[in-house]
Amino acid sequence: MQKLFSIFAISLGILSWVFFLLLAILALSPSNLIKSIDRYALPDYSIDFSELESSGSALNRNLKFNNFYVMHNDRVLIQAKEFELGLSFKPQKLFYFLHINNIVIKDGYFDPSSIRSSNSSPSFLTNFSHEISLSFDNFKYQRNDSIFEINGD
Repeated sequence: MQKLFSIFAISLGILSWVFFLLLAILALSPSNLIKSIDRYALPDYSIDFSELESSGSALNRNLKFNNFYVMHNDRVLIQAKEFELGLSFKPQKLFYFLHINNIVIKDGYFDPSSIRSSNSSPSFLTNFSHEISLSFDNFKYQRNDSIFEINGD
């Protein structure tokens, strides 16, 4: 029993250090972290942006991208002139520790048809917060042959 407890304590310690390193890298070099996620965790997708501004605390980060593109199978999935994402890390929830609490899209476009047409089903480790803030300015959502446009703030 004591051996099982020590293995559990060591595993918990290692997981907490991995979480701490993830937060430190996101705070110090968010651009490199996102490019690493693009290269290793999401090889079927291509994430590209011209500039990234990061603000907020260690557990509540705000990322603001300029000229943001997400490509899948050489098709544009998401395109935005300005894309702001508010992230909240909650380590007490083991499997859903990342919450999205703010999304701002200016001059954007979203076409999920390339995801639906592929055989892979996306699985997310993120949760949308119960109090999420959405802001769209000149945003277009395309589904099959129809386009839904939102112009608001």
